[in-house]
This record gives sequence, structure tokens and C-alpha cells, in this order.
Amino acid sequence: MDHLSRSDFTRYTRMVDQVKTVRPEGRVSQVVGLIAEGDSLGLGIGSLCSILTDQGEEVKAEVVGFKKQKALLMPYGDIRGVRMGSRIVPVSASPMVEVSDQLLGRVIYGMEIPWTAKAALLLPSGIIFTGNPSAPWRANPLQSRWMWVWQPSTA
Repeated sequence: MDHLSRSDFTRYTRMVDQVKTVRPEGRVSQVVGLIAEGDSLGLGIGSLCSILTDQGEEVKAEVVGFKKQKALLMPYGDIRGVRMGSRIVPVSASPMVEVSDQLLGRVIYGMEIPWTAKAALLLPSGIIFTGNPSAPWRANPLQSRWMWVWQPSTA
């Protein structure tokens, strides 16, 4: 142990800093309707990835199934510009949203984009979207048959 404490690790640290890492990347092989089909990259159902368009736009997508050796990806946004050969890059194992008390009173939609025009958010921690589905027979019965839907103005 005495020998290790006297060793100079700067040479090894420099070598590690110079290592070039490999990031897995795949390609879109087909788009049918809203579903993009491409290399699975070892991703599982519910995994999140990005599809990069010719225009340099990044479209987040979730793995929703498999067909033969390919992953079926459901994009979260506009798929214009996605074509055969577009790059697929894994993002995370599961969709996640960052949360804090700053979200109280706000309306958000997919991928944390706020609908409300308040100040920028500072969200320090994240939670995964997935959870256990509730049993329908345990749900409270509807108290009213009216449902109000709010839609943001397009102006």
C-alpha cells in the first residue's frame, strides 16, 4: 500500500483524458405514418432517443415496439425532415421530467415545455414518467358529466 501512495498517477490521468469514447448511433430505415423504424441500439420499450433531421433539428422519440431487428419509434414532435438514414442517438433509459415547487400553478406539456409565460424554471431534480397503472375499479366515479378543456390561444 505504501508503494501505491507514492505512485504518480498524472500519466494515467492524462491517458484517460485522451481516450476517445464511442457513442452508440443508429439510422432510420423507414417511416410509416408517425412511426419511425430504425436500429434498436439495444434500447428497450419506453427508452428515449433523438432523431436528427437534415436541418439539424432534434426530434425526441420513444421506443414503443419492435419489428424483426428494428425499433419502432414514436416521435414527441414534428417529424418533418426525418428521412431514411436520419441519425438515431439514445438519450436515456426512460422519459424523465425535472420537478420542483416552481412547477406549482403551471401547465406543461410534453418534454417540459411550459404553456404559461412565467420566468424561466430552475428544476433541480427529476422523476421518471412511468408508474404503475391504477385499477379502474378503484377510481372515484365522475361527479359531473361536464368536462372543461382549456386550450392556449394561438395568437
